[in-house]
Amino acid sequence: MNRDEAQARLNRIEAFASELAALQRDGALSLDEAQVQAIAEHHRRLTADLAARFDVDRGAGQRQMTLGMRIASLLGAIALCAAAYLFFYRIWGWITIPVQVSILVAAPLVGIALTETAHRFDRSRHFVFIAGLIACASLVLNVTMIGRIFAMTDSPNALAVWAIFALIVGHGYGLRLATAVGLVLAMVFVAGFALALRGFDWTFAAQRPELFLPLSTIVLAVGTFGRFGQTHEFAPTHRIVGLSGLLIALWSLSLSETLSVLPWGETFVRAFYQVLGFAASTVALAAGLKRNWVETTNIGAGMFVVFLYTKFYQWWWDWMPAYLFFLLVGLVALAVIVVLRRLRGGAVTRSHG
Repeated sequence: MNRDEAQARLNRIEAFASELAALQRDGALSLDEAQVQAIAEHHRRLTADLAARFDVDRGAGQRQMTLGMRIASLLGAIALCAAAYLFFYRIWGWITIPVQVSILVAAPLVGIALTETAHRFDRSRHFVFIAGLIACASLVLNVTMIGRIFAMTDSPNALAVWAIFALIVGHGYGLRLATAVGLVLAMVFVAGFALALRGFDWTFAAQRPELFLPLSTIVLAVGTFGRFGQTHEFAPTHRIVGLSGLLIALWSLSLSETLSVLPWGETFVRAFYQVLGFAASTVALAAGLKRNWVETTNIGAGMFVVFLYTKFYQWWWDWMPAYLFFLLVGLVALAVIVVLRRLRGGAVTRSHG
C-alpha cells in the first residue's frame, strides 16, 4: 500500500462513518450499541495505523493544508535551485576549473543524499519532493556547465542523461513530477536523435510533431494496458504525458500543413489530422469515463473542445462579425456542458448497474 491508496482508504472510512450516521438518523438502519462501538473502534485503529505509516489527511481542513504545502514545496524547490544557481554564478569566475568540475560532480550526489535522507524521515514527503527536484536541477546544471567548460558539441545526448536521472529519482522516491519530466525528456531525446541520424539539426524536433505521435502512443499504452495500467501508481502520470503529447501533436499538425512530412495537399493534410484529433480525444473521453480515469477524461474533454473551437475559428473568424462568433462559441459551450452532463450521468448509472 502506498500513500495514495492509504488516503483513499481513509476517505472511504470517513464517508462510511458519515453515511452510517445519516442512515441511523433517518431510521433506515438500526444497529445496537455494541455493533456501533465495534465498527468505530476498528476504524479508529485503522485510521491511527494509516496516519502513523503514511501521514494521510484527516478531514477537509488537513487536505486543504496539504495542498498549500505542496504548492509551497514547489515554490521552495524552485527558489532554492535559483539561489544555488545565482550564488555559484556570482563566484564562478573566481574559482579554478578543477574546483568548478568538482562542484558540478558533487552537486547531484549531494542532492541524491538529501533525497534519501528525507525519504527515510519525512512521512509527509514534501521535503522528499524538494530534495528530489534539487537533485534533478543539479544534474541539469552539471551536464550543461561541463559541456560549456570543455566546449562539447551540442547533441541530444544530454536529454537522455537528464531523462534517465529524472525517471530513476521519480520512480525511486515516488515523485510524479520528476517522472513526468523524465518521460517528456525521453520523448524529445528520441525525436531529436532520429533527426540527427538523418543528418538534420536535432533541435528541429519541435517542428516535426509527427515524430511525437508514436512516442506519445507508446507512453500512453504503458499507462493504459496490462497490469501496469491497472495498478501502478505511475500509470496516471504515463497517461497524462502520453495523451497530452499525442493530442497536442495532432492539434499542431491540424493547424499547419508545413509541420507535416506527408506528401499530400494542404487541405487534405489539415483535415486528416483534424479528424484524427477529434477521434482520439473522443476515444480518450469515453475510455476515461468507462474506467473512471479522471485525468484521461479531463484531457480528452478539454482537447475535444480545443479542436472544436479551432475548427470554428478556421471556418468563421474571417467573415463573421466578432460578436456573432463569440455568441456561437458561448452557445456551443452550453451544448458541451449538456452533453457532458448526460455522459456523466450515464457513467454513474453504469457504475451502479
